[in-house]
Amino acid sequence: MRWFSARIAALSPQTLAWGAAAAALVIFAQAGIIGGSFLGGVEESGSTYQTASDGSASQAAAGPTALVSFQPSATAAAVEAALREAGAEIVGGPKPGGVFVIRVAGATTPDELEPSLKRLRGHADVVKFAAPGGQ
Repeated sequence: MRWFSARIAALSPQTLAWGAAAAALVIFAQAGIIGGSFLGGVEESGSTYQTASDGSASQAAAGPTALVSFQPSATAAAVEAALREAGAEIVGGPKPGGVFVIRVAGATTPDELEPSLKRLRGHADVVKFAAPGGQ
C-alpha cells in the first residue's frame, strides 16, 4: 500500500487531474450502460416481466383458455396427439415457466374445458400441468 501511495504522490497535479477526469468518464459511461440496460429498451428486447396467465383481448374474445405445461421428455408428435385427442390447440406461448395457452374447440365457458383438461392430464407422460386460465 505504501508503494501505491508513493507512486500517486510522485505524480504532478496536472497528471492527477487528467487521471481523475479519465476515471470519472469511465464511471459515467459505465453508469449509463448499466442504467440503460435496466431502464431503456426493455420492451424492444422482449425481456419484460410477464405472468404465465397474461393474455390479450383477442384470446379472451374467442373463448376460454387453459394453461398447459408439457414434460421435458415429451416429443412434438406426442404433444400433438394429446392435444388432438382433447380437441385443443395451442394459441399462445411458451410463456414463463414453459407454459402454453391452449383453447378447446367449442368450449364457451371455463367449465366446458374440464373434460378436455382431464383427457390431457391422463397423458402424464406428455402433460405435466393443465389448468383453466390464461386469459
